[in-house]
Amino acid sequence: MKKTLVSSFAILLAMSMIIAGCGSKPQEASKPQEANKPQEASKPQESAKTEPAQNENKETVVLKLGYVNAADSPVDLGAKKFAEMVEKGTDGKVKIDIYPNGMLGGEKQMLDSMKFGAVDFVITGDAAFAMFTPKYAGLSSLYLFRDLEHLHKVLNGEIGNEIKEEFNKNLDSTVLDWWDRSPRNLTANREIKTPDDLVGMKLRTPEIPNILESWRALGANPTPMAFTELFSALETKVVDGQENPVDLIYTSKFYEVQSHVMLTEHLIAPFIFLINNKKLNGFPEDIQKVIKEAAIEAGNYEKDLTKQTEKEYFEQLKAEGMKVVEVDKSLFAKKVEEAQVEKQFESEWAPNLIQRIRDVK
Repeated sequence: MKKTLVSSFAILLAMSMIIAGCGSKPQEASKPQEANKPQEASKPQESAKTEPAQNENKETVVLKLGYVNAADSPVDLGAKKFAEMVEKGTDGKVKIDIYPNGMLGGEKQMLDSMKFGAVDFVITGDAAFAMFTPKYAGLSSLYLFRDLEHLHKVLNGEIGNEIKEEFNKNLDSTVLDWWDRSPRNLTANREIKTPDDLVGMKLRTPEIPNILESWRALGANPTPMAFTELFSALETKVVDGQENPVDLIYTSKFYEVQSHVMLTEHLIAPFIFLINNKKLNGFPEDIQKVIKEAAIEAGNYEKDLTKQTEKEYFEQLKAEGMKVVEVDKSLFAKKVEEAQVEKQFESEWAPNLIQRIRDVK
């Protein structure tokens, strides 16, 4: 009897150790939530994997890439292509998780997080110029760039290199590439054809000093606020209108709270694709090369998508009941020019910045 009890106790003890060992495995909840993961399209295709046995016992580095743009926007699709190319090009040594829709915070929050290493990549709008390269905040000036080609020449030339140095110094980051965005257009619940129609209008704008002054010169009452608060502010009439690129107007469903979109095309600006310096420089040269080349190739893809989808977004806004209004842009540009807003800030900006930009042909 005694031997039977001892044997039973030994069996129970062995079983409990097996169960405990199983319970010590990481739980599924510790993995990124499905909503935070890159979609299937951003994963390497099976055919892209080559000799996986060569990568055995090598730890995969997982990086975070964040932006405020919506899923399936040109930036989101470009980011997924970038992640796929990096994973394939490094044979799975580097994996990038995608966080759209401001899942890692607003642009300022994500950029601050990147500076301290909590986020690895950020794709951000031109407000970053005023935040981290204030000597070049003048790039966010209304009616400064003639078209996208003019913007590309400036950013890929001497001025662009100077800005890259400022990001490197002030944000401890590297500009991997400049991506495209559609021009910003004005929306409201009435037709606006001239600057006179703007008088007294409460308009949500980015909190960039020269932009605020330009809209005041046009007659509006600029009201800066976080983008995450904008839909509610339009719905409750806290503000009367806003201005953004067409893809953001559509994907943010502003057609539900605004009836008109005016083709003011008042600001042409880039997206800025940045990576934390410590993270980039921590990789061997071959992986750095993959990351840099993938950012440019994915950027070309994003640029093509932006151009292709711009007209489609306007058609979708019309289908949702929005009226698209043609305006004489020269009336708005002339009013801004007459106000000489740049004179108020030229002492804060790089010497002759605006004239240097205009002189680029």
